[in-house]
Amino acid sequence: MGTKGSSLENEIKRKVDSGKTSLAILAVAFFFTIREVVETILFLIPFATIDILTTAAAAVSGLILAVLFSLFISSSIMKVDLKNFFYYSSLLLILIAGGLVGYGVHELLEYSKEMGFENFLHATAFDLKVDENSLIHHKNIIGSFFAVTFGYTVKAEVGRVVTHLLYLSIAFPIVFRVYAGRRLSMEWRKVLSVYSRKATNNIKN
Repeated sequence: MGTKGSSLENEIKRKVDSGKTSLAILAVAFFFTIREVVETILFLIPFATIDILTTAAAAVSGLILAVLFSLFISSSIMKVDLKNFFYYSSLLLILIAGGLVGYGVHELLEYSKEMGFENFLHATAFDLKVDENSLIHHKNIIGSFFAVTFGYTVKAEVGRVVTHLLYLSIAFPIVFRVYAGRRLSMEWRKVLSVYSRKATNNIKN
């Protein structure tokens, strides 16, 4: 997306305006809408058998929020620069993937420790000494959100920290290079086009 993001928006608009993909888009939207409706009904049935009024109120509230969110998305999506969207979403995905890599290494270290294999990678890299009842502990409300999203933890092994930082140090430069290179090439094209126009005008004069 770093190389195609700038032209993807125009390509999508061109295909939609041509009318060839309109039916396909409609079919996909219809299919996913029906699927979500069926899943929602199946999800609400057990709760409705316990307390139908509360379930109905919650369902209506969720429907209202969904409509409002859809209106917000539809009104703002046309203003979104796809190139910037893919750039920042790529950075977010790297942070999320980094957390998954770190957590995966943590689980591997835990397993190897139980199997009797232990070395310097199992040593504690840091310990924030956060109480388990604290909201920012990785097992509580606020901390768990950052733990699931970015791999946040109050205590980590050396292997986990090293792997996490190594992944970020490799992934971030790649994204920066791809998007920065794209921006530089576009700027050079603008500069060359300006000089070519000036040269053309000088030749005509």
